[in-house]
Amino acid sequence: MGLSDSVIPEVEGTLIFDDKKNIIDATDIGEQRLKEITDLLDAKLNADGYGFLEDDHGYQVQLWGEDDKRIALFIKKPDILQA
Repeated sequence: MGLSDSVIPEVEGTLIFDDKKNIIDATDIGEQRLKEITDLLDAKLNADGYGFLEDDHGYQVQLWGEDDKRIALFIKKPDILQA
């Protein structure tokens, strides 16, 4: 069972994978982003194992890494022009 919207309400998708590019779990928009695993593995994480990216598809991607696994949380960028 994947991570659900009820667990993390602002997340529109997740992608969990290991350092050998094996997919552990993917939900919603994460299922459409499987080809980006290499880029997500190349992203730098801080000392706490956290990274943050903004992509060209309108999403913020929060990355968490521990041992040989990473989780990517895809969150729609807020529309700051919306009134």
